[in-house]
Amino acid sequence: YQSYVWSNDPDILECGECDNCKRREADGAVWYDIKVEALRLIKIVQELVLRGRNPNLQFFRITIHDIVDVFCDAKNANVRDKDLISLKVYGYNKNNKINTHESCYYLLDILISKNVIKQEIELKS
Repeated sequence: YQSYVWSNDPDILECGECDNCKRREADGAVWYDIKVEALRLIKIVQELVLRGRNPNLQFFRITIHDIVDVFCDAKNANVRDKDLISLKVYGYNKNNKINTHESCYYLLDILISKNVIKQEIELKS
């Protein structure tokens, strides 16, 4: 369960009485501390940005797919084509509480919405 709020809205406390709280209890939601995973995601972004600034490398624009592929230790064409396996932060997805691409995209979106990670979008005309 995730309550939907704007980034500047205050946190919603659990009352245990409303339909949302009762549904959460019935669903058996489990809360995890994912600070380690969030920090690893930030380190991945930092390393990709540093690598992207290296003039000696023919590199690429960093996409959210690159970040998630490195976090999830993907072994797909994107990882091979961009040589993401060579990153120091690649290959450490053992015992993570976030173990799906979908969950990683969600965490990345949260870090972007909270201005922990700055996202730049290039529009093509």
